Amino acid sequence: MNQSTLDRPDQAAPDVSASSPPAMEVVGLVAGYGAGPVLKGVTLAFPARRITAIIGPSGCGKSTLIRCLNRLHETQPGATMEGRILLDGEDTTGLDPVLLRREVGMVFQRANPFPTMSIFDNVAAGLVLNGLGDRASRIRVVEESLRQAALWDEVKDKLRGPATALSGGQQQRLCIARALAVRPRVLLLDEPCSALDPIATARIEELLLKLKAEYTIVIVTHNMQQAARVSDFTGFMLLGELVEFGTTDRIFTNPADPRTQAYLTGRFG
Repeated sequence: MNQSTLDRPDQAAPDVSASSPPAMEVVGLVAGYGAGPVLKGVTLAFPARRITAIIGPSGCGKSTLIRCLNRLHETQPGATMEGRILLDGEDTTGLDPVLLRREVGMVFQRANPFPTMSIFDNVAAGLVLNGLGDRASRIRVVEESLRQAALWDEVKDKLRGPATALSGGQQQRLCIARALAVRPRVLLLDEPCSALDPIATARIEELLLKLKAEYTIVIVTHNMQQAARVSDFTGFMLLGELVEFGTTDRIFTNPADPRTQAYLTGRFG
């Protein structure tokens, strides 16, 4: 893809380091479901090989935003969207959505392994769907992906066993391995730890910190402590608008907008 990028608007990333060019950008994004917009002109740049957290109260548009990034939003009845979404500077509007989702993978709030498939077949599903590789290469990619997801040592002796036999935390890491198998540029995670216990959550957070060396990661989370622990950049959303975006350290210690301060200190949300 074309490596050029748009100039980043001041609103989107006032303190993004020049050493972290955007992997994805949204420009003037308006999206909804037919009864008025959920997102109201959001402009935002996601720095490459960094973790960006999107925080805000329920219903503020966080999940809609990341579903727009890989065009899952448009699969919903009545969905509308205006504005531009760019991947490495290229407008994604003209891309085949299936091919785009190879480049921009998604992990959902609740682990969703394919229930009739084995552990191996779950990870290989995207490879098979997209006709990628022969059997030997798929075996190699499955192992590499499970290792990346810090799951290989736990499942290597039961790859043909049912994925549903794994614990909740293991299933979520399996879903991450499945997303990684097709080698995406960007990994989206929508509340990936909300259904997990603290130990499983810690494993996922450790995993994300390792994965950012190779992937651009965007995580939606209601857990502000989690955002503070794992992300390099944080965007705060309210009522469909991006109120503030910057380095996580600045957002949490010196927010520029009083609405951000109010949310972080628990005065609403």
